[in-house]
Amino acid sequence: MSKSYLSQIEKGANANPSLQMLYKIAASLGTTVDYLIDEKTNGVKSKEPSPYITEEWISLLNQAIRQGMTKEDFLEFPNYLQFKKNLQTWKGSKF
Repeated sequence: MSKSYLSQIEKGANANPSLQMLYKIAASLGTTVDYLIDEKTNGVKSKEPSPYITEEWISLLNQAIRQGMTKEDFLEFPNYLQFKKNLQTWKGSKF
């Protein structure tokens, strides 16, 4: 990404950078695209809750952490679910 392109974004001359560019900027700043987009609204946060992270999800995550679930456990969990699904499929199939 060129300095001039980044300067255009900062000055508002390019108010619609591509998602790919937003990912690059976010990664270099150690943040997320969501954070960048929220900042572009001049700090005015939407009153609508995020469709992905609700109070229920936060509560479930907090409960899992209190019960000893680690970040590594959380990252491995989709693999466990896939294994379990494959095992059920295997048990249900006839050889």
